[in-house]
Amino acid sequence: MWFFGWGHLRREVKHLAKSVRILTERLDELEKNLASGLIPNPSLQEVLQGKIGQTVTISTASATVEGILLTAGSDALEIRESTGDLVLIPYSRITVLQ
Repeated sequence: MWFFGWGHLRREVKHLAKSVRILTERLDELEKNLASGLIPNPSLQEVLQGKIGQTVTISTASATVEGILLTAGSDALEIRESTGDLVLIPYSRITVLQ
């Protein structure tokens, strides 16, 4: 049977408590993102950054939008349609990007 001193156990408890705090913060952030529908997508953002100023077609479950890509934020993009309307689309809603 192994015996650990109190000092070792205290360090372990501190380490575990810190891990729980970090995980709780991450969970809170994920829950907030899910509730808002705005979920960061760094990979998609990187692809879209290279398409700013170009015409893109974005499909969602409810619509297809075509226009000039104006911005690619961390969790959504903005397109100007040919009518001049600005459309903000959360990354979590995109099903197809052309």
